[in-house]
Amino acid sequence: MHKEEKPAGLVPIPIEGIAFGVRYQPRYEVMDRIGTIVDRILRSRGTPFGSKTFPLIKREPGEHALWNPDTGNELRLTERDAILQMKIDSRKTPDIQNLAEHYVTFVLDTLRDVSNLSLIVRYGVLFRLQECHASLKETPAEHFIQPDFPDTRSLSLRFTRRLPVMEALHRKGVNDYRNIIYTVKQTEEGEVTISVDYQEYFSPELGTKEWSQKPFTKFVGDGIRYFVSEFQNWLKKLTVKAEAA
Repeated sequence: MHKEEKPAGLVPIPIEGIAFGVRYQPRYEVMDRIGTIVDRILRSRGTPFGSKTFPLIKREPGEHALWNPDTGNELRLTERDAILQMKIDSRKTPDIQNLAEHYVTFVLDTLRDVSNLSLIVRYGVLFRLQECHASLKETPAEHFIQPDFPDTRSLSLRFTRRLPVMEALHRKGVNDYRNIIYTVKQTEEGEVTISVDYQEYFSPELGTKEWSQKPFTKFVGDGIRYFVSEFQNWLKKLTVKAEAA
């Protein structure tokens, strides 16, 4: 009997939260027309970001946020950023791609239509894993610090990788690059959280035409591929051998 293959798109440690972010050059029209923007996000036909998802609104100078205090879900809009944070409970990466498509359709397209948004500086997608101490063969403190400091009980580690983008290697005047941020935290109580923030910076910024040629959904697909390949290969060094399903 052949060994059953693991379904495509599954990851060993469930994903607890996803954050999408787009940063652009300051666009003050976003705040000037925030009422129209919020109405479209909340009330467009088929929106997954309606009042059940975001029952409350928080307002601060230069910032407008849709918020759910029970789930921690938040959509934060400013004159420079559009950031969506959603709690999920999934091992399936297609769920992330679907959420990215909703973010584009109901958030980014609204910003583009209502405030003529362009000049995109950065894309980002952050993957946050569920608390995972039980899946580790040793604590992060043991893995990264011992034997130098055997009595270490907590740890907060953050490191980055900078990778070139192929277009930047072949086109004069294009200096785009990817920045990947790994974060590992261990509390004194032994809880462990791990996240990876996959980013792409654009230099020069993406104008209206370039933005259409580099859709956010494709970027998220690239981030997912990094997450299930290079990030998971690194994570295997910390985790126990996965049991057969």
